[in-house]
Amino acid sequence: AVQTPFESADVCLTILQRDPESLESQFSPSYGMCLNMLRARSLEEAQAVVQCSFGNYLARERGQERASTAEVLENSLAALQTELVEAGGTHHAPAGVNAKQWAACLKLEERLREEKRLLS
Repeated sequence: AVQTPFESADVCLTILQRDPESLESQFSPSYGMCLNMLRARSLEEAQAVVQCSFGNYLARERGQERASTAEVLENSLAALQTELVEAGGTHHAPAGVNAKQWAACLKLEERLREEKRLLS
């Protein structure tokens, strides 16, 4: 049964079939909140609370995703560098390699450098 007359069975089916929406915390601790926590807890306890927070969890997840992406890009870069050495060190596509695919690989190399810069 639908909750309102504005909801149809089609809308319900669409909602059930799609992936869940990501949850993002809107919580932002203020300076005063931090001071109150430090009054009530030791520094170590306050750090433990912050490390267990949902926002910190999301940051770790994003970091792991970025590290995974960086690893894939590094592997692609290594393969491209091998091809580049075999092609004589030019930025032109080696013989038998599609020029568009070669350009895409060079863009991946640039993206890898940027990901490494962001992780540093």
